[in-house]
Formats: sequence, C-alpha cells, structure tokens
Amino acid sequence: MQQVLAKVILPTFIICLIGLGLSNYFTIAFNTTESLNGVVFLVDKTSQPERGDIAAFKPPPSSLLTTQQGYLSTAPFLKKAIGVAFDEVIITDTDVFVNRERLGPIFNQTLSGDYLTPTKSGVVPAKHYFMGTRHESSYDSRYASIGYIHEDRVIGRAFRLY
Repeated sequence: MQQVLAKVILPTFIICLIGLGLSNYFTIAFNTTESLNGVVFLVDKTSQPERGDIAAFKPPPSSLLTTQQGYLSTAPFLKKAIGVAFDEVIITDTDVFVNRERLGPIFNQTLSGDYLTPTKSGVVPAKHYFMGTRHESSYDSRYASIGYIHEDRVIGRAFRLY
C-alpha cells in the first residue's frame, strides 16, 4: 500500500495541486486510450503545437464519443499534430497519408459496430490541424466526426508526465 501511495497517489495529488495553482497557464489531461504512451500529461495553454507535438484539444460533439470505450465525452483528446495548415491529406479506401507518409489504416466501423465516415482528402485548412496517432484503431482526424481541428479547439501543447 505504501508503494502505491508513493508512486501513484502522491504524485497525482501534487500534479493536480500544481495544475490548480497554475490553471491559467497549465492544466492536466489524462490519456484514457492506448493511442499514446503515457497516462498523465501537462498541457501548456500558452503554446500551440507544431507538427509532431502532442496536443490537447476539445473534439467536436459526436454521438460516437458517448458510445466508444475509453472516451469521456467531456474530456479533452490527446493526439499528435500530424498535419498542420496546408499539409496534404490523402484518404484511400484502406489508408491515410499525410504529406505522402502513411499514418495508418482507416476503417468503416468501430469495434462496437458503429459506422465511421472518413475525412475527405485535401489540404489542411489555414488555422487547422490534422490530429492523430499511428495506433491503428485511433479515433482521430482520419474520421469526419473528428475532422480537421480548428486552432480555437486546441487547448495547448501537451507533455507526458507519467
């Protein structure tokens, strides 16, 4: 019990206290899926992500958020900024490419049977991001229900703590 207290509960408590004290500049976000390594992330609200950075963002409202395991409808998403404004996104029947580099597969159904619509191929619009990960079952910008994320939905750049 003392090991759990020392390794998990106490650090989490300290992180939350820091997050509350600096809430105008920083916040804490939790990764509830396997798409990224890590569980606890510090989000810097004062910086926007660059290509390859992990970012926290508010996903668009979607009925899939309430039906998919691992997602909380009110929690921010944590994904990498795979594409930034004016990058090229190509969606094929089976794969997603950003600037001609394969991101991963695309599916037409979730594991629970909900239908998925792919995002349209094209150029990432100005002031938008293509958010995702290389995890094959990542629910991210490759699907229209998430789509391209406007910078107003981005909370900030995220850094893994634990």
